[in-house]
Amino acid sequence: MTPDSLLSAYQSVNASHRRQMVWHVGVDAGFFAEYSAMLNAMIYCLKRHWRFTLYADDANFGWAKGWSDYFEPFCEEVHEAFHHRYNLYPSPSWRSWISQKERRRAISLGWMLKLRWRHAVGNVLALKTYGRRVRLSHSLKLKPDQVFVPELDINLPYIEAFGRMADITWRFNAETRRAVDALIGSLDLSPHFISCQLRGGDKVTETALLPVSRYVEPLTRLAKGRDVYVLTDDYRLFEELCRLAPSLSLKTLCRPTEQGYVNSAFAASGGEAKRVQMQRFLAGIELLRRSDCYLGSVTTGPSCFMFKSALAKGVAIDCDQADIVDIINQPIAERARRAALYLTAHPQP
Repeated sequence: MTPDSLLSAYQSVNASHRRQMVWHVGVDAGFFAEYSAMLNAMIYCLKRHWRFTLYADDANFGWAKGWSDYFEPFCEEVHEAFHHRYNLYPSPSWRSWISQKERRRAISLGWMLKLRWRHAVGNVLALKTYGRRVRLSHSLKLKPDQVFVPELDINLPYIEAFGRMADITWRFNAETRRAVDALIGSLDLSPHFISCQLRGGDKVTETALLPVSRYVEPLTRLAKGRDVYVLTDDYRLFEELCRLAPSLSLKTLCRPTEQGYVNSAFAASGGEAKRVQMQRFLAGIELLRRSDCYLGSVTTGPSCFMFKSALAKGVAIDCDQADIVDIINQPIAERARRAALYLTAHPQP
């Protein structure tokens, strides 16, 4: 199917289902954690013949309307205010809670009970609002296995089905397309180029940040004379890469004033600042998607998205290629652990 025919077929199939889920996107995580979870929910609904609908009025990446601030609509959106407080992501299982260290269990118990209480209230409010049972975000329990949706010509492993959902949803609206095209045009990239991500900022709260020096050898090996687009949130990392790899033609959209992304600060920023920052970020992701080859870490959101949606051109810097699919479907703590083990076993020369 062409991208347009795939979108049309998805909308027709999705609208035909009577049972419904309302997915709340943009709750409190970074954009790609939120976006990837949304794509998983779309797959989950297709497998169960549920109609996928979206609540995005309060999306933390939006500046006015949420999803449609940047993207074309692809499904029905709902706007009832109760979703803001009571339609939230699934809570961890009791088994995973028990497996935590004792001090961590004590801290997280109150949060888990509060989250489950909100789930219950959300179910009641959904029943009252819609007059029937409507599933909310906490209903998501997706296993990354084979996905069979004959109406969409899908009989694929999960990771390929994920890519199809990305093709359906990654469609910029006219304003965003103009901004993205202008930003990409300003770089004067060659038609064939490769890309990578250097992550700084608040990612250090989840996993150790990779030293820039780790990227020099694989980028030099992969570039083969092509330009290298560098997605980064910290211009100092880009400058360091330029110093360490002077033979590479490196380009970035990161501004010299940027010194690390912090999601909470971004979510609290004003509408215009958020719009400009998101458009620049989306332009960077579009360049990753257009590049011939992508080098990234299994611990970051954009990299996991790239490995899931375009695995054939993805190269992991912190795991064996054969292990990418298994690792990127794990929680961040497990991905960080596996990456650390690999890096320890493969020290830099």
